[in-house]
Amino acid sequence: FKAPKQERFIRGSLRNLGPGYTKEEIRDRIENREKYRDFESKIIKTHRQDIMKRTAPHKKLIDTSGDKFINSPGLKRWADKQNLKTAAALYADAGSITKLKEDMEKESSIAGAARTELVAIDQQLKDLKELKYNLDQYKENLPFHQKYRKSGDPDRYMRMHETELILFDGAKRKLLQMGIRPKMSELNKVNSDIEALESKKAELEETYRSSTARSKELRSSYESITQFLDKQKDEAAADKPGKKNRFR
Repeated sequence: FKAPKQERFIRGSLRNLGPGYTKEEIRDRIENREKYRDFESKIIKTHRQDIMKRTAPHKKLIDTSGDKFINSPGLKRWADKQNLKTAAALYADAGSITKLKEDMEKESSIAGAARTELVAIDQQLKDLKELKYNLDQYKENLPFHQKYRKSGDPDRYMRMHETELILFDGAKRKLLQMGIRPKMSELNKVNSDIEALESKKAELEETYRSSTARSKELRSSYESITQFLDKQKDEAAADKPGKKNRFR
């Protein structure tokens, strides 16, 4: 059978059209429309997925500008057919070039926003981990400082625990510079904040990876479709006056 204005007949088969398009199935769907009404969208979706699978839309267009294609009309026709299948499948998946471009820009924007937020989170984590380090040093070495203050022989105690006392003084001085008066509750809050930020960072990293990959995939599809359409325009313009072009 063929559609209106279609030049060649096409055989209804699983290989050519996918499931649901044999002569008997088409007749049954025409005669029993109510029976298939609820399944129409599912059939169309399955059919489109089948087209995408059979035509391998993830492949890029074949470059037919080389000598091997110029010197072999048969090879050129085969490559043109494959390019038509790829472009058609990509277009069917996108819905429209405008929507494809919008989706591409949307995914790119999501990836960019995630990347910007990741940079900010990394800085926050760096600051919090520095704060945590100094709080840890303060808490761990506070007992040595307290014993030093109560020691009957502070010079001797200093010689025995010089490292711990230096670490305590350094941490205390750093915390005061940061405007922090250390309490146990502050250390617990810092630990909680770090955990929350690391969890958010993991989510953003996944968003960034998936949106970047999707943006690249959409860009590849967009470039393939526009490249194919531009090529057809160039070939149509190069045709002799009055010659009918099959891609118009």
